Amino acid sequence: MQFLNDYAAFIDVVALLCLIILAVAGAIRQKSIGLIILALAVTFWALVRFFKLI
Repeated sequence: MQFLNDYAAFIDVVALLCLIILAVAGAIRQKSIGLIILALAVTFWALVRFFKLI
C-alpha cells in the first residue's frame, strides 16, 4: 500500500513540474497571459492540496 501512496505522490510532483513548465512556456511566448495565470492558479491549488495546507 505504501508503494501506491509513493507512486501517487510521484505523479503529483510530475504534474506540478509540467504546470510550471507550461507557465514558463507561456511567459516566453509573451502572448499567453491567460495560460500563465491558469497554470499558476492550478499549481497553487495543487500545492495546497499536496501539502494539505487547507
